[in-house]
Amino acid sequence: MLIKTKTLFNGFASVSTILINRCKNKNEDMKIEHKKRVMTIPILRLDSPDWIHKQTFKDKYKDRTYRLYNFKFVEDKDNKQESLL
Repeated sequence: MLIKTKTLFNGFASVSTILINRCKNKNEDMKIEHKKRVMTIPILRLDSPDWIHKQTFKDKYKDRTYRLYNFKFVEDKDNKQESLL
């Protein structure tokens, strides 16, 4: 599942638990895109974020609450490029 974000906060991408649960239900990895850079988070790592917000938020469209999980944004390496070493 591809999620596009416009901002990073101190190098972290915030993802709601709603989107994380949607990825788990579909049994697929999460990809976060920021300014044409992509980071892939394997499905097994979705339960262990780098940082979790303590505050819960209320969804403004549906009657549900969620928390934000932060993942350190590390761009995927391009396998087409060769190393100089």
